[in-house]
Parts: sequence; C-alpha cells; structure tokens
Amino acid sequence: MGHFDYKPERIVVKFGGSSLADSYKINKAAEIISKEAAKGTRIAVVV
Repeated sequence: MGHFDYKPERIVVKFGGSSLADSYKINKAAEIISKEAAKGTRIAVVV
C-alpha cells in the first residue's frame, strides 16, 4: 500500500482546563487554530 497525505476538510478541536490555564497556553491554542485555518481547514473549536 502506498503512502498518501491525508488532509481533512474539517476538524474539531477541544480546549479546556489545563490547556487554557494561563495566557501563554491560551496563545498556544490560538496558534494551533490559526495554523490550521491558514491551511484552509474548516475548524470547530470547543472550549
């Protein structure tokens, strides 16, 4: 079986608790969302 790159059209990401505990972690979550959006991925964010 050959290798292929899979790019989902849409993803769901969930952030809460310790992943949003301080401003640094909130910014990291925002970076993850921003990078996916820049690729054209449709994102549903759950907090």
